[in-house]
Amino acid sequence: MAQCNVDYYGRHDSIGAAADFITAPEISQMFGELLGAWVIARWHAMDAPTPFQLIELGPGKGTLMADMLRVLRNHADIYAAVRIHLVETSPKLHATQKETLQDFTPPVTWHDNLQTVPPAPFILIANEFLDALPIQQFIYTLADWQERGVRRDGEKLTWATRDINNDALPDTRHLPAPVPGNILEHCPALPDILQSISTRLTVHSGAALLIDYGYARTDYGDTFQAVARHQYANPLENPGEQDLTAHVNFAVIENFGKIQGQKTPLKIWGHIGQGEFLINLGLQLRAEKLLANAATPEDKMEIIEAAHRLTHPSEMGSLFKVICLSSSDLPPPEGFK
Repeated sequence: MAQCNVDYYGRHDSIGAAADFITAPEISQMFGELLGAWVIARWHAMDAPTPFQLIELGPGKGTLMADMLRVLRNHADIYAAVRIHLVETSPKLHATQKETLQDFTPPVTWHDNLQTVPPAPFILIANEFLDALPIQQFIYTLADWQERGVRRDGEKLTWATRDINNDALPDTRHLPAPVPGNILEHCPALPDILQSISTRLTVHSGAALLIDYGYARTDYGDTFQAVARHQYANPLENPGEQDLTAHVNFAVIENFGKIQGQKTPLKIWGHIGQGEFLINLGLQLRAEKLLANAATPEDKMEIIEAAHRLTHPSEMGSLFKVICLSSSDLPPPEGFK
C-alpha cells in the first residue's frame, strides 16, 4: 500500500475535479479560510509565540496552505511570525506546492517526515493524511485469525493469508465474538504519528488538528479502497496507478489522547463531525458573504453546493471527523463545544 501510493503520487496529478479525487480545500476556499481563522485564534491562545511553526502533513497541491496564508496575510503580526513546514514525500507534489505558495513571503521548508521538523511552538494541520497510511488486515477463518495480504499470481495480484502469532493481533476483547470472514484493520504507523505529536506538545505549546474520513469505534470491517477518476476501483488492480486509502479509526486517536494525557500535559478535543466543526467556525456566515459578492447565478450555486457538500451529513459532514490534540494549558479550541 505504501509503495503503490509513493509511485502513484510521484507520477500522477491526483487531486482535482479533472483528476482522480477531490479534497475539501479543492471544493471551496471556505474550508481553508475557516482553518486559517482557527490558526489565528490558536496562536493568540498560545500567547502569540514569535516565531511559530505552521506544519501541514500531506499538503496535496498546497491549496489548503495557500487559503490559510491568505487569511493570515491580513494580520501583520501572525504573518510575520509564521514559519511553514510541509511534510511531503512526493517530489511532484513538492514542486506543485512550491508553485502554489510562491506569492507568500513566510519561509517554507519541506520534510520527508515529521521527525525532521525542529521543535518549536507549533500548530499542525493534517487533512486527509491519515487515511493514506498503510494498514494491516486480519481475517477470521474457521481455525483462527490470520493476516490478510497480497501475493503475485502471474501478472495479477490476489488476496492471500498467512498464520500469525496472536500477539500481533489488535485487542479484540471489547468486540463481539468473531465469525468467519470478519476483518479487523490496524494502522501500525498511526500510534507513531500520534506519539511524535505528543512528544512535541510536552516540550512546546501547540495544537494538532486532524481531519479525515473514518469510523468512531473499533469494529470489524473492510475499508481498504482505491479511487480512480472519482470512482471506487479494485485496489488490487493497476498498482501505482490509483490512490489507496483506508478509513481512520478515531477510537485509536481518542484512546491514545486519554492514556497519554494521564502521563503528559496533553488534552484531546473531539472527535466531532466535519459539518458541525465548520458550522461552529462560521461557515454559514462566510457562505452568505461570498453569496452577496457572487457575480453570477452560477457562482452562487457553486457556493451553495460547496457548503452543502462540506457540511451535510449525507455528504462529508458526518463521515469526515475532526479531532484536536492540544497542550493542556490552552483553552478549548475553537469549533469544539
